[in-house]
Amino acid sequence: MAIKHESPTLAGEHPDAAPSSAGAVEQGPRPELDYVWVPDGVFLMGGVPADDEAFGDEKPRRFVHVTKGYWMSRSPVTVAAYRRFADDTERPMPEEPPFNEDWSKAAHPIVNVSWADAHDYCEWAGGRLPTEAEWEYAARGGRRDSIYPWGDEEPDDTRARFGSNDGTSPVESYPANGFGLYDMAGCTWEWTADWYGVNYYKSSPARDPMGPERGDSRVVRGGSWNYGPELLRCSFRFKLEPSFRYFGIGFRCVREDAP
Repeated sequence: MAIKHESPTLAGEHPDAAPSSAGAVEQGPRPELDYVWVPDGVFLMGGVPADDEAFGDEKPRRFVHVTKGYWMSRSPVTVAAYRRFADDTERPMPEEPPFNEDWSKAAHPIVNVSWADAHDYCEWAGGRLPTEAEWEYAARGGRRDSIYPWGDEEPDDTRARFGSNDGTSPVESYPANGFGLYDMAGCTWEWTADWYGVNYYKSSPARDPMGPERGDSRVVRGGSWNYGPELLRCSFRFKLEPSFRYFGIGFRCVREDAP
């Protein structure tokens, strides 16, 4: 295997330890959004051995080397941050959901955005959407074999927003993971940059995988406020057509340069 444990920035050398350089916070060029530093490292991507609910497209589990650190938005992009983008680019806000009439809850995540909306926002903010590998690496927060961002403990209403009839919650309402990132499980699905491939893990590169070259659907990750706990798992993958909009879909951005 090309990727070996001797990498000096191996994430999860201790199962509950994030690299010491993780978690530095910088305010982005848009004041409504902060970014957290995620260092480069090696991790095991895919369904963990203890996860009996892992699907076939989450396997085989394999070593992945994220060769460059990156800045990831500390939370999903909020209504306030997206509104500034919409105003600046003279584009309409998406249709508001029943639980956020007139987008009055500015600290909640923006939802009902297409993949192109998310892509365009991140580009405007000086970044891009995370790859699927970057997203899972960040969600694990340095934990090597955990099912969820916080560990293996079953999800409950102190850890994430899920299984609700009342919509999203304000961002950062639940504890951060080992990298200092909030809402990596629940609240909203998050668009990633990658096309979906059901068998992609069987042939994907071990260094900085970027998904198939083409496809019909993009990958979303993380689960949502109105879905069950089984979808909050770090390795769970879901596919959606890029034009799809829904009151449970949002996104976050990454930057390669300091904000």
